[in-house]
Amino acid sequence: MKPVITAAGSGFPNFADPFKSWVEDLSGRSYVRFSPTDVWQPNVNVYESSDAFLVCVDLAGMSPDAITVEAIDNKLVIRGARTPPAPSDLPPGDVSVHLMEIDSGAFRREIEIRRAIRQNEIGARYADGLLWITLPKA
Repeated sequence: MKPVITAAGSGFPNFADPFKSWVEDLSGRSYVRFSPTDVWQPNVNVYESSDAFLVCVDLAGMSPDAITVEAIDNKLVIRGARTPPAPSDLPPGDVSVHLMEIDSGAFRREIEIRRAIRQNEIGARYADGLLWITLPKA
């Protein structure tokens, strides 16, 4: 008997790729990934200095007036809603979506604060699509 050597998993059919190709052929366009309809969470970075925590929130395309920042108990809560981006130089009826990866709609992000902060001195600024929140330590 002669042994047959194959790569792991190569003996199994790949069901996802034929289905994706079939959907693309049927629709005549690229396979579209739509965003979920529930509340989404923006990405954050949290930094710490000797006297404060700094929170950077990725909220590109937002108006600062559409963002709410609250310190509730031991949590920082960032919430709001982002409208989906759309090309402004084309008439609305002349545009088709082929791929949609940018989250839109209502968002909410909670960050646990494990140390006392001076809530009356919390600061926030929005620049270049990033929301920077300063939480001074108590």
